[in-house]
Amino acid sequence: MKGIKMQQIDILIIISQIPEIIIQLILSCINQKCAFSQVGVTIIEQHSSDAIFVIIPVKTQCKKLRNQIQKNIQKNDIYSDWIIQFSPLLRRCANYSLDRFLQIIVGCRSEIIHRNRICYIKGLRGWIDSRWGNVLPHVFKTRNHELRPNKIGRYFGYLAEMCGPGCSSQFGNFQEIGPYKVVEVSKDNYKVEERPQSWNKLTHQLFVDQPLRVGMSGAKDGFVVSNTETAAKYFANFLRVLYNKHTILQRTQLYIMGESFAGHYIPAIAIQILTQKLTIVNFKGVAIGDGWTQPFQQFSQYASYLYTIGTITERQFKIIQNNIAIGQNAILDGNMKLAYKQFDLLSDDETINMAGGINVYNFRQYQGQDIEDTSHERFLNFYLKTQFKAPTTKTQFEGCDGPTFDAFALDIPTSRKGDIEVLLESNIKVLLFNGQLDYIVNTPGAVMWMSQLNWDKIGQWKSAKKEMIVVNKETQGTWKQYENFIYATIYTAGHMVPTDNPLGAYAMLEKFLTM
Repeated sequence: MKGIKMQQIDILIIISQIPEIIIQLILSCINQKCAFSQVGVTIIEQHSSDAIFVIIPVKTQCKKLRNQIQKNIQKNDIYSDWIIQFSPLLRRCANYSLDRFLQIIVGCRSEIIHRNRICYIKGLRGWIDSRWGNVLPHVFKTRNHELRPNKIGRYFGYLAEMCGPGCSSQFGNFQEIGPYKVVEVSKDNYKVEERPQSWNKLTHQLFVDQPLRVGMSGAKDGFVVSNTETAAKYFANFLRVLYNKHTILQRTQLYIMGESFAGHYIPAIAIQILTQKLTIVNFKGVAIGDGWTQPFQQFSQYASYLYTIGTITERQFKIIQNNIAIGQNAILDGNMKLAYKQFDLLSDDETINMAGGINVYNFRQYQGQDIEDTSHERFLNFYLKTQFKAPTTKTQFEGCDGPTFDAFALDIPTSRKGDIEVLLESNIKVLLFNGQLDYIVNTPGAVMWMSQLNWDKIGQWKSAKKEMIVVNKETQGTWKQYENFIYATIYTAGHMVPTDNPLGAYAMLEKFLTM
């Protein structure tokens, strides 16, 4: 390969799952020796007929073939994503060997995980360092060409934080809304498959684990973030570095999205973007699913929720109601240690056993059921050093970081309701949504605190008529909107809405982004 010069040729690069018809066209051209003699055709890796990485330097005599290949692939968006024409770059690259050309211009050797072809936006992947640690953002280009008028497109989604605090966004990436899901074939043998209802079809995606030391982020020994405010400041600084390093992002619209403790993180991060006047970030809105935002009101509905769904008796209702009152009084007194203890009590085995052993994230499931898929954790650990080039500060990937969770104990009972009010007054789009089967962040508690927002248009929002979210003639949930404030309830879903009802979650996000 070395020493082959790239002069006076066009380059067609095909990556990922290639349809059989395309492979046949390639092989046909090779068999006919169609002007490849000087440059050659290189099949770098071939593991099966539908997973192949091919680089074809195409001479002008093969222009007809090149057009055939391109035409066939472009019939399907999934394949046309991975075609890149580099003719304008030839003068710049004329003196490079093919190896060097691939390393500098394409970069696919470092951008593909194993044989399964997880492809990222070129140039937007790599560890970003700070004095406290390292962050590895995962960036995926949208598969929807209509959303990419200016190379990178209009929307740029960020998944803030999954269950937590202290848990990795890679759960959302590989188990909920990312373009790929991990399949564990056998020990140390993984493959990835495309997710049909991935939000990647609607927006570019940026997955970042924060605060430092969580998930795919590393931290120096002893460094632990202990509250939302500090985490938000670090993340705002990360955005500043990222947007200055990759200025193409400044042309996109940023929507910050997440679930669970993202009800704390996202409002705080959004406020930092506004107060620090990060004008390089074209910040448009937030979307928070089953968010833990206003604990005082959300505490109040645990007993009534369990009683309404018929899982506890009247006597048990009174016991749980008493524990709720202790927690609420602790918040009013500023005793966050006691408030956290009561919150923990309301989701521990004693309370859940009263309710028949339900899963706190979806009451139609039960403790002991083998429903949690952690294959992505083993997958990421398997490739942590080889494919992800992890620095010394990150020796192992863990789905949740215990020290970070413990450090946030006094922060968990605090409220970010005031941040939501500022966002609404600032005309930032706010979507809050809940899965109707979630106990730990249940719908009645969410509706209660939203109804008490100190926003001058809250009366109009309360009076707004609900719309049905309908997919394939089936109702997936409801949508309630007034101006820039939306609340959606998604049916047949628990805490992890996109996992439980991907169709409903996808339809909801599409409506939000296009409103």
